Amino acid sequence: MRQVLRPDPRPDPADRAARYRQLADSWHRVVLYRVWLVLLVPYLVVRVAWTDLSTALGPVALAFDLLAVLVTAATVLPARRAYLPQPVPAGRDRPVVDCLLPTHLEDVAIIEPTVIAARRIRGVRRVLLLGNVERPEVDRLCRRHGVTYLPRGTNVSAKAGNLNNGLRHTDADLVLVLDADHIARPDLLDHVVGYFDDPRVAYVQAPQTYYNTGSFLFRPMHGEPAGWNEQYPFYLCQQVARNGARAPMFMGSTAVLRRAALADIGGFAEGSVTEDVHTSLRLQGRGWTGVFTPEPLAFGLEAGSLREYHTQRRRWSTGAVDLLVRSPDSPLRAPGLPFRARLGFLGYLLGQFAGPARLGLLLVPMTILVTAVSPVTVPYLMFGPVWAGWYLLSLAVTVTLHRGTTRARYLEAYAWGVMPALVSGALGILVRTREFAWSRKDGGRADRHWARWALPTLLAGALGGVAWVLRPGAHWSALVGWNVSFTLYQAAALALFLGYLRRFERAPGGEPGTILAGAARVDWVMAQLAAGRLGPPDRLVRPPLVPDPATRGEPVSVVGAHPHPGEVG
Repeated sequence: MRQVLRPDPRPDPADRAARYRQLADSWHRVVLYRVWLVLLVPYLVVRVAWTDLSTALGPVALAFDLLAVLVTAATVLPARRAYLPQPVPAGRDRPVVDCLLPTHLEDVAIIEPTVIAARRIRGVRRVLLLGNVERPEVDRLCRRHGVTYLPRGTNVSAKAGNLNNGLRHTDADLVLVLDADHIARPDLLDHVVGYFDDPRVAYVQAPQTYYNTGSFLFRPMHGEPAGWNEQYPFYLCQQVARNGARAPMFMGSTAVLRRAALADIGGFAEGSVTEDVHTSLRLQGRGWTGVFTPEPLAFGLEAGSLREYHTQRRRWSTGAVDLLVRSPDSPLRAPGLPFRARLGFLGYLLGQFAGPARLGLLLVPMTILVTAVSPVTVPYLMFGPVWAGWYLLSLAVTVTLHRGTTRARYLEAYAWGVMPALVSGALGILVRTREFAWSRKDGGRADRHWARWALPTLLAGALGGVAWVLRPGAHWSALVGWNVSFTLYQAAALALFLGYLRRFERAPGGEPGTILAGAARVDWVMAQLAAGRLGPPDRLVRPPLVPDPATRGEPVSVVGAHPHPGEVG
């Protein structure tokens, strides 16, 4: 009988438990959050009471508004307090670590720099390159660089099946998982291994960061040309906040996992297109914990086209929806999942419905303008300011709780950019998707995709509707005025995203790092890192901590031996 290895339920010694430090809160962050929380229930009561049930538009508009509130709450509530793990230096007696590199059909030119960088990581015993199908060119690559090649001859269970095949060929204490395009730092394990002194830690996750900073998913911020990335708010806010419940999520790459923990749950979770979040859920349900460190430790390739971006985000959304509504491991019903961890996972999964909510913000006012039917029973002179005030308050509290990782205009614009992918993923409620949609990393900037005509068509329809309503001689009213304003606001955010995308697609040439091959690409990435041109700005990786007057300004240390670090302070 297989021995089941579980985390020790007894309190750990303080010198072994993971410690966390609370991030400082500004006064406006606290005030905005409390105002939003106080007004939440009154707004919901008023919004429901004002709904006109005599028209079909009334319940439809209410449903979109309630969905938007749910998505905002899923973002805001888990992010109230955030915690950074206190670095733990790796000891002399390091655990044995093997590196798993799952691949599918990526070009050898993309895989080779990843292999070279993985071989340079201090403390890695073996590098195992995993494949679903046998590829002679990959076999030659592995022989040339002295790594183990493990093709399994099938694509069953996709990436999870590939990783589980790798687990069967290693007896290492820890496994480092890197995607096929992620170039790791040589000191990656130095930043990670010490956290495993806590016997309850199943995995340590670092942010997924990228070196092709010319992608349309990067924007200027904090004085840096690529200081903002579309994923920074998630990793540097949401994941850091989940440290408070010891429940950050494993995100599939740039993570180190304890083999005993994986053995406890039977390996990486199969049967899902988002095996990473699913694996996290199973581990948390068995009593294991995770740690998120904001240090950028590996650099991959961000989506190079709208098509690739949507393929990737649709896969994440589809897997999340399926995990929420169909899986026995859903946080809605999974046994053994701690309460705060359950809320954190629910927040992430419910956030995938942001696409339909965003689409409703444009379609509802457009429909009102065309039909002249009001969805509420009160005059728009009353409803318009209430609705707009709640929307702006929700946007303000979301931005401020993102702790400098985003700006309102980026948040609004990219909500439209990802909308088609999230709407497609939400349809997973009706039709289950088991296919693992593989994301190419070598496509053209202007690859054809249905969203490339759908988004401009939506924008043209919104502007055309406004122009028709404002034609000479048309009737003017508060209902028309407010809904024209709502439509134009969302149309402006959509136009902003399309502007970012068009400039990217029309930019000449490729980025320096992506045209280099093999070791030259690895060396270029490391040089860019040393020069401070890669990864999040330092102020996001090391934000201010709560000062403690008793220690003359030293940060408060939250000892992991407490039930939940978030309950301290």
